[in-house]
Amino acid sequence: MEKTLLSFVALVLSLHISAQSFKLVNADSQSATVDFEISNLEKSFKIIEGKAYHTFSKQYSVLMSEKGLPAMPYFSKSIQLPEKGNYSYKIVYDSYQDIENIDIVPSKGNLKRNVDPENVPYNFGESYKTNDFFPGELVKFGVPHILRNTRGVTFSLYPYQYNPVQHKLRIYKNLRVVINFNNDKGENEIDISKTDHTFFNDIYSRHYLNHSSLNKYTPVAESGEMLIITAPTFENQLQSFVSWKKEKGIKTTVVNTTTTGSTDTAIKTYIKTFYQTHPNLVYILLVGDSGDVPSHTYGYNGEQLWSDSYYGQLSSETDFYPEAFVGRFSGNSVAVKTMIDRILEYEKSPVAGNWMKNAIGIASNEGDGYGNDGESDYVHLRKIRTQLKDFGYQTVHEFYQGSQGGEDAVGEPTPTMINNAMNAGTGLFNYTGHGDLNLMYTGNYTSTYVKQLKNNGMYPFVVSVACNNGTFVGKTCLAEDLQAASYDNSPAGAIATVASTILMAWAEPMETQDEMTNILTEAYQNNKKETIGGLFYNAQMGMLDDYNASATAKEVMQTWVLFGDPSTVFRYDTTKNFEVQHPMNIDPNAQSITITCNEPDASISLTKNNGDLIGSALSKNSSVIINLNGLSNEESLKLTVTKQNFKPYQATIQLKTLSVASFNKTGVSVYPIPAKDAVNLVWGNLKPSKVMLYDTLGKLLQTVNNTSDKKLQINVSKYPKGVYVMKYEIDNKTYSEKIIVE
Repeated sequence: MEKTLLSFVALVLSLHISAQSFKLVNADSQSATVDFEISNLEKSFKIIEGKAYHTFSKQYSVLMSEKGLPAMPYFSKSIQLPEKGNYSYKIVYDSYQDIENIDIVPSKGNLKRNVDPENVPYNFGESYKTNDFFPGELVKFGVPHILRNTRGVTFSLYPYQYNPVQHKLRIYKNLRVVINFNNDKGENEIDISKTDHTFFNDIYSRHYLNHSSLNKYTPVAESGEMLIITAPTFENQLQSFVSWKKEKGIKTTVVNTTTTGSTDTAIKTYIKTFYQTHPNLVYILLVGDSGDVPSHTYGYNGEQLWSDSYYGQLSSETDFYPEAFVGRFSGNSVAVKTMIDRILEYEKSPVAGNWMKNAIGIASNEGDGYGNDGESDYVHLRKIRTQLKDFGYQTVHEFYQGSQGGEDAVGEPTPTMINNAMNAGTGLFNYTGHGDLNLMYTGNYTSTYVKQLKNNGMYPFVVSVACNNGTFVGKTCLAEDLQAASYDNSPAGAIATVASTILMAWAEPMETQDEMTNILTEAYQNNKKETIGGLFYNAQMGMLDDYNASATAKEVMQTWVLFGDPSTVFRYDTTKNFEVQHPMNIDPNAQSITITCNEPDASISLTKNNGDLIGSALSKNSSVIINLNGLSNEESLKLTVTKQNFKPYQATIQLKTLSVASFNKTGVSVYPIPAKDAVNLVWGNLKPSKVMLYDTLGKLLQTVNNTSDKKLQINVSKYPKGVYVMKYEIDNKTYSEKIIVE
């Protein structure tokens, strides 16, 4: 790739760029230009063997982490590339500033969370004897990656350059990167042969600076699909779960390992083939322990790198950006039943109260100057606590190692304190600290105490940044116990848990936890994610971006497992109720049905008895029209209305002949039949201009001129019980409908 380095006076920008920010200056199908402005250096020093060394850890989130090399900051962003071709780039700047007599702290390397960074000595590598600026290049591009229907590349900027022999820090001001696309052969080229899902359109807009300039596909406007791969022994247990997912509009396919094959390679091949014919695939659920549906290993690196996210990487085997979100029900038949019952309760009939507005934060006091943003674990979770409370969370428990002031109690947190908070009701549970197979070290919270939980109906999403809480292959881990927990023959424990199958990295997963909080609290425009899979995997992709898919970032992506259903819609607010209006009976020959809902952006789905989806849509302007075809008389339909933080509305609509044949062609629905006080008319494209009510002798009782665009209500409360005839005019033609008043 071509690259040039030259100095220029930066062009005046139309908008102010905030500190350490990227700004897309212009973009089209041929190129993209990105500006970057850095804030003033904030000096902070670490004393090593009596000498002061500057550390960037207090000012910037992401630092270079090669052991013995200067821990320099870098800043990363992704741009979308054309489906085919290569690119060249050049980087320019307007000036630089030199700071003399300064030395930079070396990195301690990529540490795991089974050690305290403070106990690891500093090491000064050979680069500290080299009379040259480090890291040298101002920009580095990664390998092009594939994210479903798009192709992109992440680049990192290094505006700080350090010469250890001259004890000089050089700061480059106002960097600009110009990327030009060309027709040369490129890496990871793709062919777009299918439409994509609206859910991922939002992800692309967040992921790529220039997505709008290269957006060529037309996203579909329906819920994503789910593929469930189960061991045969659990297939019958899944019926109620599958029925519910279909009712709420998620097309769901269930296959067992007899069909897919029982090895990780065979299962992956099956999923990739399925994805080619089901481009709306978003969720993959594995049902069974590792002995039933195997996890994949990326090899041995002191321990086996067990991975479930492997099954969601469907376009490229090397970039680790997921095309689908993977979760797992791991356990025996009893545990799987508990998980299913818990999700059905959580999504369909949540326990009343404000328990979901409470959260827990448990953290060690280690990692100062080494964790993401240079924060120790408890400072990291305290910052998240503030963000959650600003968003509307009420109680966010502080359970920190040592005595950290604020609302953190003096001394160490105890398992009883944690269980009391869980039993009182909480919707989110963040842990950041040391861990083991069945242990969160801070608070000494073990599987033994998980099995004592009594939090029926009030289930938190547990996010564990710790070693081995998810090591489930051939063992039973803390995450599995949280999913299997029950009390008094009813589910307890967690709605879902994300936990690592290996010794976890220190800083990178903290960035995922930060990013998940940002998404949850809607810190970004147009990046609202409602499902547990959406929250977790989007946060993981943000971490991959920020660390430019470093080896450690990839390992975190590989080995952090979601135990639970990725399509579960997360609750963070008190449950509200819908007001929904619709006919209770419709003619089987009707062309459409109109449903009115008081909430915008509610998902409205209509399914047949066998679970086949007739149609679904998001409520806009309070009503939706769902087209009907292929229905039979006396069949019943299931109407389901869902939205985050709402209790679902469900009703049965009966199909039976209601009126003369001419009525069937109009698309007008009349309800309820029978009626007590009022009869409602709703319509699709054909609006009645006038409505007349007659008794059975043909006497005109009432005439209403229709001025409404959506719905008309006719008062019948003053008429005696009996049968009446309603006539209405459409385009100077009159249609009739029998109604009953009771």
